[in-house]
Amino acid sequence: MSPAFLKNNADMVAAAKRCIELRQFLPALILMYSHIDTLAWAGSAKQKQSVRRNFESWVSRWLLPELSAKVPALTATDLYAARCGVLHSLTSKSDLSAAGVAKEMAYAWGTADALLLNSAIASTAYSNKLVTLHYNELHTSLTGAIAKFMKSTDSDSALLARLEEAAGKHYVSVPAAE
Repeated sequence: MSPAFLKNNADMVAAAKRCIELRQFLPALILMYSHIDTLAWAGSAKQKQSVRRNFESWVSRWLLPELSAKVPALTATDLYAARCGVLHSLTSKSDLSAAGVAKEMAYAWGTADALLLNSAIASTAYSNKLVTLHYNELHTSLTGAIAKFMKSTDSDSALLARLEEAAGKHYVSVPAAE
């Protein structure tokens, strides 16, 4: 695997973690959701498929298995809608949530318990419209999903080839001459 691709991947994950530590939550979400976009694009066998389809396919295969025990009501479409809201307007609102196709995302941080917040929401009029996810849980689950995704290239030569092709298009850092 290309060292630049691996470094870019590690940098995105580390930067998101650092943003969470600094309580810079929107930048953390932007980094995580855009990185899912990158991985979904790089790993897609169908490069002409829509961003949404690539994103939801990657999330369904790699991220939801990591998250499902913690947030069973969460869907790939919910996460795509959350990504759209954050990337396009820094809000929880998206065309998909407005149309009732996806739930809006609320986020917990620090010592807050997202499951308790979800339980409280369940008894309100927002029960089918809102789901809560903890920033740390999203980051930890994404990190685990990425590790499994990258490890799968050991037995999936087609995926490895797609990632290598994508890596050839990544930015690389060139040290300044001294």
